[in-house]
Amino acid sequence: MPQPPVRTCVGCGRRAAKAELVRYVVRSGSLERDPTGSAAGRGAYTCPSAECLEQAVARKRFARSLRAAVAVPEALLRGAGEG
Repeated sequence: MPQPPVRTCVGCGRRAAKAELVRYVVRSGSLERDPTGSAAGRGAYTCPSAECLEQAVARKRFARSLRAAVAVPEALLRGAGEG
């Protein structure tokens, strides 16, 4: 039986199954959550916790991982723990 795809959280560095993490993409220079996990383009993953998202933003890991300038909307940070 094949193993599920594994991704790394850009916040804490924990490796986990893709389905356990939240995918983010850049659209028009702004970071967006990708709830379906199928949006076109490069994606970056975090654990579903607000702490991992905040850590990734503070350490500018989204810009590095996504290879693009990234603006993080305040609404995304406020809603981080919601899913």
